[in-house]
Amino acid sequence: MNAFIAWTPLHIMNILNTVLNYYANEKNDIYIYDEFENAKELYIKIKETQLFNKVFLVEHQTIKNSKFKIVPLLFGTNPFKLKTIIYDRMFIEGDNYFAKVLYSLSKKSNNNLILNYIEDGIGAYVGSKILDRDSRNNKLISKFNKNSMYRDEIDELYLYEPSLVQQRENKVYKTLPKLNEENEAYKFIEKIFNIAGKGKPTKLPVKYIFLDQPFQQDGSQIDEVEIFQLVKNAIKQNEELVVKLHPRSDAKKYGNAHFLDTNVPWEIYCLTENVEKTRVISMASTASFTPSLMFGKSISIIYLAKIIKEYYLKKGFNSENQIWLENTIDLAEEFKKNVSDNIHIPASQEELEVIIDAL
Repeated sequence: MNAFIAWTPLHIMNILNTVLNYYANEKNDIYIYDEFENAKELYIKIKETQLFNKVFLVEHQTIKNSKFKIVPLLFGTNPFKLKTIIYDRMFIEGDNYFAKVLYSLSKKSNNNLILNYIEDGIGAYVGSKILDRDSRNNKLISKFNKNSMYRDEIDELYLYEPSLVQQRENKVYKTLPKLNEENEAYKFIEKIFNIAGKGKPTKLPVKYIFLDQPFQQDGSQIDEVEIFQLVKNAIKQNEELVVKLHPRSDAKKYGNAHFLDTNVPWEIYCLTENVEKTRVISMASTASFTPSLMFGKSISIIYLAKIIKEYYLKKGFNSENQIWLENTIDLAEEFKKNVSDNIHIPASQEELEVIIDAL
């Protein structure tokens, strides 16, 4: 019996891909942790497919006082009143709160529980820690709770392009197939996200899409508004430039900018729209690789990580941010070499302007 946990629409898509291509003949449960928009609607749609043995909707506001959230992690208690189910494998996309709670409870029931990872963004490719064992809280959790996730190791990683992983560990890497019409997971994604039967994309493609990232909100030295202004200066006709806002961002920070007219997740937009003729401008987001990595679509990418590195080094960039940016640059260059040469990595504003003029 396998347990899958989703707390974003992307997780649901990648879980479907994993289940249908690797575990279709096994019993699989899925937990939808409802800290994202439309979680309940997607939960209902997933139940209707009957793909899973059981589908659980978990309310993220079960613990309303944040001071008490650490208690279940330290002592292995059951705040969500979960029924004890013995799992052989658990699949996570990171160490979010519910994943930690469910893992601890499941490990208590089966000491041989195997922990696996399914791709969720750039982390696994650039050497970011999937399980952050070094934070003060997580060290404390590991010390007190013998069933903690932080006492375990990830066994298998399910990724779209394992060849791009820069710091390979002694683990099993498995390839997720592209999500296209030949993949059985595709038709279920159409049903669950209500895009089945809509035919081929008919909208005219947006010429430039700037992928927002909430750097300032997350305490980074990078100022995404400064970088956006640099892009605006390089593009002569700014009406052709739109922002794809990150779910945690406030649109006001970009002033009178134009925004992508869609309320669907970026991955669904890439799946259903004519993105092959769009230029995606990314600061340092793996979302820019989504069309190629997940769907096998060729798309023009302008990746700004080198510009950001040079710009902020002059401002005293800290070493942690510098290493992370260097890793994302290495990833982009590996992507260019092994997946698609339709990616441009300018090192200056002058180079950016030359690339935009050429495209």
